[in-house]
Amino acid sequence: MPGVPSGRGCEACRKQKKKCDQARPSCSRCSRVGIACVGSGQRRYKFVEEPVASRTNSLVPATHRASHFKVNSITWVPSNEMTMVASAFCSALSVTDVRYDLNVYGPFFKDIPKRLGTNAALDASAGALTAALTTVHSKHESVDAIEKYVHALETLRASLSDPIEARSPDTLCAIYVMMVCQGWIGHYDDCTGHGEAIAYLLSIMASQGWQGQIGQQFESELIITLCVPVIFESIGNPRIKLHPWLWKLTEAHDKRVTIEGMKLGNLAKLPDFIRYPELHFLEVESLHRTIQNDLPQTRQILAKLSEQGLITLHAQYMTLHSILLGYSIILSTIICCFGNGDILMVAETQVCIDELIALAEDGLQYRPLGSSSLPLILTVAWVATHETSKRGRIEELLVEYQKDFAISRWMEIAGWLEKKMDSGCRKRLAATEDIMSMQMSKTAVEECCVM
Repeated sequence: MPGVPSGRGCEACRKQKKKCDQARPSCSRCSRVGIACVGSGQRRYKFVEEPVASRTNSLVPATHRASHFKVNSITWVPSNEMTMVASAFCSALSVTDVRYDLNVYGPFFKDIPKRLGTNAALDASAGALTAALTTVHSKHESVDAIEKYVHALETLRASLSDPIEARSPDTLCAIYVMMVCQGWIGHYDDCTGHGEAIAYLLSIMASQGWQGQIGQQFESELIITLCVPVIFESIGNPRIKLHPWLWKLTEAHDKRVTIEGMKLGNLAKLPDFIRYPELHFLEVESLHRTIQNDLPQTRQILAKLSEQGLITLHAQYMTLHSILLGYSIILSTIICCFGNGDILMVAETQVCIDELIALAEDGLQYRPLGSSSLPLILTVAWVATHETSKRGRIEELLVEYQKDFAISRWMEIAGWLEKKMDSGCRKRLAATEDIMSMQMSKTAVEECCVM
């Protein structure tokens, strides 16, 4: 801020913007008017701002001065706890590596930072997620991650005790974020399901007529995403009732889905198919034919994405295709239980099992996050096949995927699913297979006698 010379006129002339003759001790104008003349003929300096880039050191010879000197302005950055959480979350979202891309958990994740600061449960869960993400990279739990996880759980419980806050989309989002954290740093004895609570809150939203209003993209994407874990958890938890609320919430979404087998309304039928196969047998056959028609389409898209090297989309469609394969395997197993399966269906099932194994092998490159749903679908293939070699390969893959997250016990889940299928229709399948075996033996004997 250097001093710049200004005029020598007196104060009175300067104030009136008159030309001063700078006479001393009094200029002619002040003498004529009869006022005190102050500062006539004195040199004054005014100080002006000068850009930093234009300053040079006058002591340095011109030949040694830098030709260009630029200093970026320093802006003040807030550093309270909330902005630090938001900044950490944005940094996590900026990761484009499919192995650690948070968008795999839902497209609404990108909007979470904009909603921080208004809901205590969401704020705490976002902090827990960013802290837990470091353990996914390092494979080692940190004290900071555990402390923030516990704090987030306590904050979430407090929010759920408030009837108004419990029904807000931000609290629902906090529940889902904590489910993700639990999958990362939770232990096997800490595998509490949240499906009942989520189903209850979603049913309230459905009863209030919420069906994804215009301008509520975050809420729409969140609710559609939440329906998926609720559907899968309802297979083992009969207390979770999916209808009619799920169909009300997903009706608009399903109309936009072109792949019939991936409509949430069809996925939500799976628990009833497993529990009461006889009551839904005709629907099982119809949906199985539909999925078989869908598979070539998703198979073709997957191959094209692989050729084009679109890694993120390839990982996403790999998950979608694996779900269709798993669903087809379950439905074909149910159909065969009632003796309606033929050799062609058995062959199709084996193709689906082989393809699911190949997908799981290919998905190893996207671990841990990009292929996190594949091992769950792989357990279906383990249940459906009795070939020792295939079961052995599936078990090897499940053990490999097990290394990603300690809370998942994939072989125990496979065993549980096998018992679940046994209680529904596998026992009947075993009896049917024995009858078919006896018939084949009888036919062989008769043919032998004829010869």
